[in-house]
Amino acid sequence: MGTADVHTCYRHHSTEGTLTDGLRIRLLAAQRDMYISGFVLFLFLLLRMVYTSIETNIHLEKCLVAMKKQAEGAAAGFKQQLEENESIKKQLAKVHLLLGDNDGGDDDDKDDSKKKINVLAKLVEENAYLTTKLETAKHELKLAENKVEIVKKQAESQSSAFMKLMDEKSEADKHVQQGKEQQKTIETQTQEIKELKSERDSLKTQIQDYDFMFAEAKKKAE
Repeated sequence: MGTADVHTCYRHHSTEGTLTDGLRIRLLAAQRDMYISGFVLFLFLLLRMVYTSIETNIHLEKCLVAMKKQAEGAAAGFKQQLEENESIKKQLAKVHLLLGDNDGGDDDDKDDSKKKINVLAKLVEENAYLTTKLETAKHELKLAENKVEIVKKQAESQSSAFMKLMDEKSEADKHVQQGKEQQKTIETQTQEIKELKSERDSLKTQIQDYDFMFAEAKKKAE
């Protein structure tokens, strides 16, 4: 609201008599400007709040995605730990099953020692078998990787050869197209030459006719 509007409001409050038409119009304009300014300020604050809420929502969504990824990673790690725990439990149960329960107090220590030695021997033998199997699997995996590399190289060579053949075919197609265009050009030129020859023959005939006519005219003139 400008200085004139403030002055108008001051005159409105200080005047005791009836307002003139000009003063009333200026007062209405000042009130309109005041309402418009207040409404614009309200809209600005409202838009500012909406923008702030949208920005906060986007930040919260990003945090939620990051928390979901962390939770998924933690769940995968916990699941892996559970699987390892179950595997250890199974191995321990197998060891206990092989050792057996020593409930009979009358068994000799020698029998227990022999039983433990047998169990340990079985475990060592099983471990050696599993180690050998693992080495065999690694060797087979290495052979498979080598085969895959060979197949990849063959595929790349075949692909390069195929691309080369495609390039040669495209070049041959270009040459064929050029040959066709040249053939068309030759046919066109041949047709033009025929037309020129026919025009030449007609011109020769006309020239002969003119010579004959000139000869007849000369004879008459003599």
